[in-house]
Amino acid sequence: MKYIKQVIRALAVVLAAGYLTWSVYRITLNTTVQVVFVACYFLALCVGMAFLKKILFKKTVRPNPVKDQLLALALALIVSVFSVNYLIPEYQKTTLTIYAGESAGQNQNLCLARIVQDGQEKLLSDMGFTESLNWTYNAEYDDMVFVAAEQGQTGRLTVELPAARSTQLIFAGGEGYGQAEIQWADGTTAQVDCTKADSEGRVIYEGTGGLIQMALWEKAILYVGALITLQFTIHFMLMFWWKSQKKQSQ
Repeated sequence: MKYIKQVIRALAVVLAAGYLTWSVYRITLNTTVQVVFVACYFLALCVGMAFLKKILFKKTVRPNPVKDQLLALALALIVSVFSVNYLIPEYQKTTLTIYAGESAGQNQNLCLARIVQDGQEKLLSDMGFTESLNWTYNAEYDDMVFVAAEQGQTGRLTVELPAARSTQLIFAGGEGYGQAEIQWADGTTAQVDCTKADSEGRVIYEGTGGLIQMALWEKAILYVGALITLQFTIHFMLMFWWKSQKKQSQ
């Protein structure tokens, strides 16, 4: 029985460390070395916290410790149900690159007029353009313009996008405009023909390049890891509260 408990505890530590590593990975980590380092860090942290909890509350005797664990688990379940989209989001921040000119198979002008995410229009002046080759920001209209002044001239514009369910790029369209090639950070590409505009002179491209693609079993493992992390944190806080209450009653 003792061996089974140790195996369960070890598995819980691994799942919690795995969830925490994934949470950091989807935001900042770029290389395998970074992932391994952060995973080892969280693994050591979880093991250390488990031992710390045992040492700190060694003398904190509760009438029914199983009920305490179940209470913490119930609270963790409630929190996870109402914050599942935060714990395991479906979308993450991403980047996309707009290619113009010869690299897009043509040599005509382009104008990125607006970016709309989840129905909210973003000011281009507030967006993080990490790279801009032959694109110019026009403050008067708050748009980004590529002018094919020379034959063979190319343009490349990279923008950082916050996490969103849908992203719309609104280009000016019509005669005199060309085609844009969109490339997302996950490798997804699309061609936008800006010669065919709607009645308002716009060409709207919609994409979801920030979608986090995971199988159901992967989401289940992450959810269990998140639940264990929450349960441990809540139980840790409850133990502190019970210990302080015991001191006050003495």
